[in-house]
Amino acid sequence: MQASTETIRITFEKSHLVTIGEKLYGESLELLRELIANAYDADATEVHVDLKPERLAVRDNGSGMDEEGLREFFRIGSQGKLRDPVSPRFRRRRVGQFGIGKFATLAACRRFRVFTQRNGFAAEAVFDKDAFAENDTWDIPLTRKDWNAHRGNGATVTLEELTKSFSLPEIERAIRERFPLDSPSFALFLNGVRIQPRTIPGRKFEVFAGTQYGEIRGELVLPNTAMKDVESSGIECTVRGIVICRTLFALDAPILQKMRGRIEADFLPITSDRSRFIMDTPEYALFAEIMQRELKKILRQLKDLEERKERAKADETLKDTLLRMRRAIRKNPDIAPPLLSSTGEIGEGGKQTEKMSPQAAPHEGDSIDAMQVTMQNMTNALRFPPGNDEGVKEPPPQKIRVKNLEGKDSIARKIVIGGIGITCALEHWGRESPAAFTDGGIVQINMDHPLYRKQQEKGKDMLGFYLSVLLARQVALLLAEGDTRKAFTLQERLLTDSW
Repeated sequence: MQASTETIRITFEKSHLVTIGEKLYGESLELLRELIANAYDADATEVHVDLKPERLAVRDNGSGMDEEGLREFFRIGSQGKLRDPVSPRFRRRRVGQFGIGKFATLAACRRFRVFTQRNGFAAEAVFDKDAFAENDTWDIPLTRKDWNAHRGNGATVTLEELTKSFSLPEIERAIRERFPLDSPSFALFLNGVRIQPRTIPGRKFEVFAGTQYGEIRGELVLPNTAMKDVESSGIECTVRGIVICRTLFALDAPILQKMRGRIEADFLPITSDRSRFIMDTPEYALFAEIMQRELKKILRQLKDLEERKERAKADETLKDTLLRMRRAIRKNPDIAPPLLSSTGEIGEGGKQTEKMSPQAAPHEGDSIDAMQVTMQNMTNALRFPPGNDEGVKEPPPQKIRVKNLEGKDSIARKIVIGGIGITCALEHWGRESPAAFTDGGIVQINMDHPLYRKQQEKGKDMLGFYLSVLLARQVALLLAEGDTRKAFTLQERLLTDSW
């Protein structure tokens, strides 16, 4: 038998047209976003979404479609947006192309109408799900209309006999999630009310990177207050003006959960329903790598900022604690034997020295070598005349620069009591290090100690009391000269009188 060649016609079941369209979208609101995105691609400056119980309409003032454009609209796999990837008026880079997605609207209704006007042409096409299924052909009715000069160019897509429900809050959320509401050339209205962009007050971070594929640019915001809208968390990633998704780029730092902002990367490939990036591409791999690097840099900045804020609050608490300690020492004139006059310092053996001149007095910012009278000398100096000390003028706790155990500069507080200085520094020494210790006459408070962290969470008063406990203990240990019982007694007296 001689071999022969025949042909097989590839056919497409009409019922699958709707089914495939439905599968392109994960939720009904994606259909609405697709209709608005088409209006955006058509250079619309206004898009009106009108919701009624029985229908949903999306009306725009874009370029509209002539007869050829309307017929192409219903052509599956049209190459129109590929041929003209940039809109003529606003030079918007169009996303996607006319394809099967429009038929997914039938997942939410039984019929949709497309009315359009362009430069004198006006017509309406109706796609009825039931009528299309019963008809043997692939034709749908097209009705020519009179040109409405007041209406002007544009298009209206109306979903009728809705089979899925929509709510105004859901629609507003869907619009906010995907479209540039702050654009001066694009406004969205919901039932006649314009949807305004939301301004988020907070710390802003600019992002910019150039790649071989195109630019990555945008702005991220860490809000000053917690955002109530949890669903809108994450960083908006846009392609050609349309938000594709929100993501944190696989980083799970808790502070990033609060981050908001928008990043533009028009070169990224996306799926046909504009809801996801095509991730197994070199473009997306580079994009994700750059964004992870930028976010880690921001995290370092935020950590440094948080540490500065934490240190500033702790420093203020330490200043109050030192003032309390000064009052406590003044209430206990018998804690050290030598007398201290109200006008001078005590030298060796309890003899009064000359009053320090203003030129010789320590100044804020001086080094520890120039300023500090170490706490080892306090046993020869901490005694005050009983009675009222209002005439004694002593400076408030000053900030000074000292060297820590690692040889690095550290900011400390020094308070002068009758000419004698007590210096206290707050440093990060690690969870396993002691809560406090004295080194070179400086009381070192460990900010990493679990007890410090616990009291810090409870507020300024509890942290202040905790610092008083540590400071009173260190002072008492030095004054007690190895007498444990005396040290406990002194600590109790100092702590009680300071609070």
